Amino acid sequence: MSVSDNKKVAKNTLILYARMIITMVMGMWTSRIVLNALGFTDQGLYNVVGGVIGFSSLITSSMSGSITRFITFEIGRGNLEKVNKAVQNGITVQWLLSAIVLLVGETLGLWFVNTQLVVPSDRIVAVNWVYQFALFNVIISLISSAPNALILAHEKMNVYAGTAIFSSVASLLIALAIVHSPMDRLILYSFLHFISALCVRIFYTVYLKWQFPYIKMKFSFDKQFFMPIFSFAGWDGIGTWAGILRGSGTSVLLNIFGGPIANTIGGIAGSVNVIATMFVGDFTTSYAPQIIKRYAAGEYSSLVKFINQCSKISYSLIAVMAVPVIFNVNPLLTLWLKEIPKGVGPFAILCIIFSMLEGLYRPLINAKCATGEIRNYQIVVGGIMMLTLPITYGFLKLGFPIYFSYVSILITTIAAFIARIVMLQGSIPTWSSWRYVTNTVFPCIMATLISLVIPAAMSFYLPKSPVSVIAQCVVGSIWTGSCLFLIAMSKSEKEAVINIVRQKFRISTRK
Repeated sequence: MSVSDNKKVAKNTLILYARMIITMVMGMWTSRIVLNALGFTDQGLYNVVGGVIGFSSLITSSMSGSITRFITFEIGRGNLEKVNKAVQNGITVQWLLSAIVLLVGETLGLWFVNTQLVVPSDRIVAVNWVYQFALFNVIISLISSAPNALILAHEKMNVYAGTAIFSSVASLLIALAIVHSPMDRLILYSFLHFISALCVRIFYTVYLKWQFPYIKMKFSFDKQFFMPIFSFAGWDGIGTWAGILRGSGTSVLLNIFGGPIANTIGGIAGSVNVIATMFVGDFTTSYAPQIIKRYAAGEYSSLVKFINQCSKISYSLIAVMAVPVIFNVNPLLTLWLKEIPKGVGPFAILCIIFSMLEGLYRPLINAKCATGEIRNYQIVVGGIMMLTLPITYGFLKLGFPIYFSYVSILITTIAAFIARIVMLQGSIPTWSSWRYVTNTVFPCIMATLISLVIPAAMSFYLPKSPVSVIAQCVVGSIWTGSCLFLIAMSKSEKEAVINIVRQKFRISTRK
């Protein structure tokens, strides 16, 4: 990477880390208030309805990724006219797909909610209101695909961070509001979240007109962009569909086999996963445009080196927190939520392990999307991920505990990870799958295994008081980070990490 790119990644990482800290604290506080306000049953119903809506949101995710790829690719080539065309054709596609989502949501989705889910008879009306607000949230997210893609492609992370902080503050205020509301809390909670999403959408509209006057936000149909964007989103949708099917389908199966309480358990464990991936998610947002731009510029050697660095750093950002938490998960959950349903612990541990794997393979997804060659890739990887649902169904049907749903996810995640490594071969001229495994995967595994020793010993010998648990997590994080830095990273990668830290420090001191 060039010096300017290092500074940009460092600055964006600093901004997103500030956002991450604020949203994480807000999120943990909000989760505790909401769980106490709604109760286990209503919280579970909200989670499972969100799972059903997840089937529609796959289109949103695919569309946003598709538009972002084409906009960022043209920015990397320095062609502003084509950037404009990509945005306009993206707007046409997103509105077309939003109409399809609305039609499917108000027919097939509504039928599924009212006939297939396990819902107490006195909560069916509330669940239908929740479903409608959740569906409109998906529509708002979908029609925001092009504006969001434009902001991320230009690496305007301060705007991205600002809206995320607003959403976190709004969520906290919403949680406080429902505690003292005489209305149905579940319905009010869903409605206020819809209003929050609408406010963010209005802000983006105003901001884009002010910040990017050369972009004409209008409908356009250009075969050079419309069909490639639509095709890319379609093939990418296979992978996204598999991911949503894995998450949302599992939520539905938990509801069928365990009722709303099982969804609450899964939701709490999922919250742990969200907190863990928040660390790597912000880092991913800062480096993803650089991967696409480097591929567009044909800088393949530096791109491969950058991918390896990002994989290790992403993994390390999660592992330093995840390893000590694994050994103290139940005390931490009790400290956080005060009261937790039985069986959350194993669920949360499996979620954390999944998060660590996700941190390792995320850069590979960005790299493959940069090439644009995703048809065969999505067919293979998406096909593997779709096996999660029948495997989960088999486990639950045979009477295994509900946390085996995440055992299924881990099995298919590892298989898909191997496929991702292999299928980058040939897409990037200087890529070597075996070199990635020996230089990145094996060192991370070795460093992690060694890092388990101290947290395991502390967990076994020390008491589980709040002060002791927090101290164990702090010491465990420092130890894990030291192992990853000294064992997993090469000399050049250590220098890159040190340079990023230095850049962040310089930026913060200048401010």
